[in-house]
Amino acid sequence: MSFSDSWNKARRILAPAIEHGGTHDEKDVFDAIVSGAAQLWMQNDSAAVTEIVSYPRVKACRVWLAAGDLEDIRSIERQIEDWARGVGCGRLEIIGRKGWLKKLKHADARVLMTRGI
Repeated sequence: MSFSDSWNKARRILAPAIEHGGTHDEKDVFDAIVSGAAQLWMQNDSAAVTEIVSYPRVKACRVWLAAGDLEDIRSIERQIEDWARGVGCGRLEIIGRKGWLKKLKHADARVLMTRGI
C-alpha cells in the first residue's frame, strides 16, 4: 500500500480524534507526518500518530491521536513501544479521552487538564 493510500485510510479513521482534539486539523497532521515530526502507525482499520518529546531528563514518545479497534490499538501500542525504545525513549505518553484509562491500564496515569481561554 502506498503512503497516499495509507494516509487516505488513516485520515478517515482518525477524523473524529482530530476533530475532538481541536489542536490540529487534517492538513496539520499530514504535514507533521510527511516532515518526519510525527509518525503514522496502522493496523487493519485502526491508526495512531506519535511524536517524540524531549524533556530535560527523559525522551518520550507521545501518542496524541488514536482510533479504531481496541485490540488493534493495543498491538500498535506494542509496536510503538519497541520502536520508541530503539530511538532512545524512556517513556510512553498517551493523550486521549478519559475512557482510554480503563482500556489501556497504564500503571502511572496522569491527567492533562485543559480549558479554553
